Amino acid sequence: MNLNVGCHDIKINGFENLDIDPQMNPDRVVDCTKLKDYYAESSIDFVYCGHFLEHLKFTMSQQIVKDFFYILKNYGCCCCVVPDFMKLPESIEEAESVLLAAGEHKSIFNKERLSKIFVDAGFTVFPIDATRVPWTPFSFVTWQSAIIAIKHVPVSFR
Repeated sequence: MNLNVGCHDIKINGFENLDIDPQMNPDRVVDCTKLKDYYAESSIDFVYCGHFLEHLKFTMSQQIVKDFFYILKNYGCCCCVVPDFMKLPESIEEAESVLLAAGEHKSIFNKERLSKIFVDAGFTVFPIDATRVPWTPFSFVTWQSAIIAIKHVPVSFR
């Protein structure tokens, strides 16, 4: 099973599209900050989280990433895309509209901060070119960062 977490009005075929707002007509209306309440441990193959984490306080983003780790199967993947404040346009007005989003954004990210919350949750992280992520409607924008995070089982050597 594949999840599109916090889908808003962006639906992806082959994914269960999740949003808290029924007006967005998701496949399933859920509070995406409580995924563990809806999905069993190690039950999901892939999570796409595009332009969602920045809408939450940073501590909540950290918790959601831990929930991704919990619900993903071993070697399951998560692709996450966020606006990157280090890549913002030169125009202060455009930068302000991206960062603040009329009060909609609660956290700011760059590639390092995004990677760190996934690593801290136990993932192996690979930064990728956000313009090549097939599910994002913002593939033309250069002011975003993306990662692929893989849940791996601990390895021990004897």
